[in-house]
Amino acid sequence: MNSRIPVCVRRRSLPFVFITLWVAACGGGTRLHGTYSDQMGAMQYRFKPDGNVSVAVMGIETQLKYRLEGKRVRIISPQGNQVLDLQDDGTLEGPLGMKFTRQP
Repeated sequence: MNSRIPVCVRRRSLPFVFITLWVAACGGGTRLHGTYSDQMGAMQYRFKPDGNVSVAVMGIETQLKYRLEGKRVRIISPQGNQVLDLQDDGTLEGPLGMKFTRQP
């Protein structure tokens, strides 16, 4: 009995394997990554895929945790949580309508 997988089956399953590995490597879209800044550069969020975020306000930096909840980003702080809304154009919208755009 030959237990080898036919070539046609292996070729058809190859794209599925690559897509699965790619989604797993990217975290399936459950994490943010990169730096987001307001228009004047006074406030920055530096998101890491491990769930940590560095928040810098006028040069003072704080290390916090974040969690994605659908299209909301919850920044977890001992002083209380802050919620940012992830917009369709990729920007983040904070309290009082502040916009944060991803920096290159």
